[in-house]
Amino acid sequence: MGNIILLLKNGELSMPAEIKSKEEFLKLLPSAKECRVVRRKGVVKLKLRLSRRLYTYKTNEKEAEELLKLVKCKIVEF
Repeated sequence: MGNIILLLKNGELSMPAEIKSKEEFLKLLPSAKECRVVRRKGVVKLKLRLSRRLYTYKTNEKEAEELLKLVKCKIVEF
C-alpha cells in the first residue's frame, strides 16, 4: 500500500497527522465524526476523522479496547 494523500477543497495536499499520546487522542475524540479501526499483528491503528483532517494513533490491543469504549461517534472496523 502506498501513502494516503488527501486533496483539500482549496487544492492543498494534506497528510494524516500521527498522534503520539493517549491524552491527545482523548482531546480530539469529541470532535470526531468517525473512528476507523485497523487491526494488525501486535498493533491497532485508530483513525479519527475530523472535519478538516484525519488523525492516526497506534497502540496495543488492550489500550485500543479501552479507548473504543469512550468513542461516541461511528466506529468502522477494517
